[in-house]
Amino acid sequence: MLEGQIQNVVKTIDGETLFEIDHLTIPTTGVVAIVGENGAGKTTLLNMLQGIDTDYTGQINLPGYVATVPQINDIVGESGGEMTQRLIRQAISERPDILILDEPTSHLDVDHHKWLVKTIQRFKGLAIVVSHNRAFLREVATVVWSFENGAVTAFNSSYDDYLAATASKRKAQMQDYKQVTSEKKRLAQRAQVAGEK
Repeated sequence: MLEGQIQNVVKTIDGETLFEIDHLTIPTTGVVAIVGENGAGKTTLLNMLQGIDTDYTGQINLPGYVATVPQINDIVGESGGEMTQRLIRQAISERPDILILDEPTSHLDVDHHKWLVKTIQRFKGLAIVVSHNRAFLREVATVVWSFENGAVTAFNSSYDDYLAATASKRKAQMQDYKQVTSEKKRLAQRAQVAGEK
């Protein structure tokens, strides 16, 4: 099976750009973790991948059949873990190539969490997961798609490697900022001294 592609995608809401994706490769196996701040567009991207949201420019080509387990909000008659487990089993029974999970750890106890991790690791296709649960992402992610400043960037690595890369990037940006600030201060002092002469 060929990998899928997301190319030149721009998602706007009420005339404002929510996010842009220049190019992402959608693998056929593994676990893609979608991370970012609330409101960045993670669930919107999931809806676009499922074909629910088609109001965007660009192209999304998925490598196969998709089954989805949405975020669970209302739980009636069973525990959150039982409901999540049932919905995931039902989705997997459809034999999808891609399994999309939106916040699957929200209502899980320890036993259901362990079951979820094992199930995702055994899944033969591609799992795409939105989650704020860092421990879970550390256990399962093989690729990270990060929403930051209106763009989505791929990190072809584990979640820990992604965290290390972003920490290193932020440290470098902070050093650059300090150098620019220091240079501005030095130039302002020189200008002041020159003006006093």
